[in-house]
Amino acid sequence: MRVLCIDDSPLQIKLMSIYLKSNPDLEMVPALGAKIGLEIARLEPMDMILLDLEMPEMNGEEVLKALKSGPLTNEIPVIIFSSCDEPGIEEKLMKLGAAAFLKKPHGIQTLNNTINMVIRDNHTRAN
Repeated sequence: MRVLCIDDSPLQIKLMSIYLKSNPDLEMVPALGAKIGLEIARLEPMDMILLDLEMPEMNGEEVLKALKSGPLTNEIPVIIFSSCDEPGIEEKLMKLGAAAFLKKPHGIQTLNNTINMVIRDNHTRAN
């Protein structure tokens, strides 16, 4: 399963890579920044996207809207992660099409549980 990780922080990309290596069924594709991430998502088949909410060039909400409006990317489940404490942000992002929202900092077990939940939900919807 190919997982695109979009974040503007090289450290966060590295951390996600370490987390995802614990699951041999997942192959992480890193994207350092929103625009690069969108380009990769449009050009390469992905099974899931991990998306940071707070990025300087284009925030995660804008990226999510672009992904959900694209014919090649609208069905890819997107898990958004953020340290944002804005009231109602999780509900807003879910209404825009996010599959899940993870609050930073999160541990490897929380990430794996969320990924597995999204995989199950998408498998159920497909059948």
